[in-house]
Amino acid sequence: MKQYDKALITVLKFEEQGGDVIEIKGKELRDELSYKLSAKRVYCPTCHKPTDGVIGTKLTCRNCGKTFIVS
Repeated sequence: MKQYDKALITVLKFEEQGGDVIEIKGKELRDELSYKLSAKRVYCPTCHKPTDGVIGTKLTCRNCGKTFIVS
């Protein structure tokens, strides 16, 4: 019964949006997949800790706080 209530709430939420559910979910999945394909493992030039970033964007290191461009 719990799963049914959750599914019903999800359906009602999408009906309120007035959009196409398949189109909305498809765009979300496409954006997520696109990020995963374009992201790469990089290392901070200052502290040399690994992180993930998209090529050509600025990234701030979580460890040392320095900003660098992913290349």
